[in-house]
Amino acid sequence: MTAFESLRFKDLPPQLRARLVEADFLTGRRALDPDHLIMWMLDRAVKNSCELEWSPSRGEFLTEAERSAALGAPRELPLSDRGLVATLSYAIAARQHLEERLVIVDSATGVELVRASQDVYSPARLEPAEFARQKLETARFPSVYAAWNDDAKVDYWMRTLYRLRRSNGESGYDVDTVLSPPMVDDMRRLDPQIERRLPAIAQALARMEGDDAAQMLRKLRGAQA
Repeated sequence: MTAFESLRFKDLPPQLRARLVEADFLTGRRALDPDHLIMWMLDRAVKNSCELEWSPSRGEFLTEAERSAALGAPRELPLSDRGLVATLSYAIAARQHLEERLVIVDSATGVELVRASQDVYSPARLEPAEFARQKLETARFPSVYAAWNDDAKVDYWMRTLYRLRRSNGESGYDVDTVLSPPMVDDMRRLDPQIERRLPAIAQALARMEGDDAAQMLRKLRGAQA
């Protein structure tokens, strides 16, 4: 992950603190421009964060137009797969957040494989190369899954459901809420033949959890209803 220096309210210059409501201050960070500061403030109207960029030398916030003008042109991101072309660009998006936008295209066919974005100043932001790798892996997964044999597909769903149910249980939720119509719909989007695999998935999941296979199958089929 890329880490921008985190700033507390008391770390901000007095001139800037005077312009902000401390109760609405979420976090501050050094900007891509090291002379500027980024603030995430609570926008009470939408109950979400908004992003402000402060120029200490000017003693004022940058306008959206000024921030956009400083972003520069899109650039190509080198990938290990030379048959792909990845382009990074930046834009001021909703609530004034600076977004890093990624597009990956197959250079031979012109087919767009990935279109994704992330907040530049988010604590969860990934380095562009890692972000591209993860998004490309996700985009390619349906083809990888389609090449698996039946046993591998059953094992994948058993492990996915087991992990989700365990996470629910550890968070204090009913483990069976995982077996919901949206979950089965998600499974079907990846695997149109998921219904015929449900008995085997139920058997494997029941074996993993020490449950009754018939009961597990009823739960899965109930989630389809």
